[in-house]
Amino acid sequence: MTSLSVALFTYGPFFAAFGFAAAWLYRWGILRNRNAPAVAPVGAATETALVLGFATLFIGHVTTAVAPGAMRALLADPDRTAVIETIGLVGALLFAWGVGARLRARVQGARAGVTDQMPAVIALGLLFAVCVSGVVLTVFYRWITIWYAYISVPYTRSLFALEPATEAIVASPFLIKFHALLFMALVASWPMSGLSLAELFPLRSVAKRFAEAGALSTSEVDRITHLSLLIAALALVMGGSLGCRVGTQQGHAPEQPIAFSHALHAGLYELDCQYCHAGAERSRHAGVPSSSVCMNCHTRVKTESPEIQRLTQLVTTNQPVPWLKVHRLPDFAFFNHASHVSAGLVCQKCHGPVEKMVRVAQQETMSMGWCLDCHRTLREARPEAPLPLATLSPSRLLDVDKIPRRHLSPPTDCSACHR
Repeated sequence: MTSLSVALFTYGPFFAAFGFAAAWLYRWGILRNRNAPAVAPVGAATETALVLGFATLFIGHVTTAVAPGAMRALLADPDRTAVIETIGLVGALLFAWGVGARLRARVQGARAGVTDQMPAVIALGLLFAVCVSGVVLTVFYRWITIWYAYISVPYTRSLFALEPATEAIVASPFLIKFHALLFMALVASWPMSGLSLAELFPLRSVAKRFAEAGALSTSEVDRITHLSLLIAALALVMGGSLGCRVGTQQGHAPEQPIAFSHALHAGLYELDCQYCHAGAERSRHAGVPSSSVCMNCHTRVKTESPEIQRLTQLVTTNQPVPWLKVHRLPDFAFFNHASHVSAGLVCQKCHGPVEKMVRVAQQETMSMGWCLDCHRTLREARPEAPLPLATLSPSRLLDVDKIPRRHLSPPTDCSACHR
């Protein structure tokens, strides 16, 4: 599955671009840019929703693509992230509503016998699927905008450089990859649909309606107002109760300031995790190694590497490496690495196969339910583990085989994690 994903995201965008160019040439050269036959028009409320939704999504995506650094600075604040994603969710819902109405009109036209509707139906169906999957991603992954700024934009830029960097996007959750593949299919099929841009962004029509005196009746204005308020309220509720809930950063894999590969160090060279994360055995926090730990080897190893030279420059100027946090628990949840390591849990239990990750991604949901499932399973199994070494006297540590053992019974009460 991983090799298939790598192939899809390495060659898929280029096939989509080639398909778009070929279909566009065929449409203009052979079909003479013949548009799809008209069908029944949609209402004023739908056209307004299309304009607002399209503008919101277009501005958000383009701004992040053009200035990802500025967007990353904005997204450093969780409150700003919630506001940005709520605005995006409102835009996505409005656009999905408008596209759905257009799709329904095309389907009804095809059933009524209007010719040449299937290409338009397929293209609008793909676009509607892209919209719906985007809404689902915004609701269930509160970090989706961060993912776009840190993973999607660098991946897209690598495509323009003809050097696809697929590691991070391949490590993303399935729904994100499905969303991206749907967009590729939409790009390849759009020229053959016979749909004009005005079909999705009827700005001229909407402006004309508002410019003409009395163009909108009182009932139409009321309908637009009520539907807009309903969608905004729905987006706020969904964004607040679902999109910002704890434990929804699964798949988060930010691009680090130095391209450190766990697959190389922990996988190929089999460095022990605690050589770098020395706090995992004795404290709450596993800790991030200081630059001096890296330089234990890299004063002599791969000194010509641009990444090592960047690290050396930071050490020389006495600056820390600004690593980006991957696994983040809320402040109200207490977690102690030492108690889990001393109980015999391996790092991969929570962090996944880190030794295979070129860029570390959050493997699990890290939600309360996920933690409790593990605790309850262990309470039933009652496996044995050595007593924490810190609780033993030096004389008891001399013979490792005689270290007392205990039955694990991890707590499931509220105070264990919420102190």
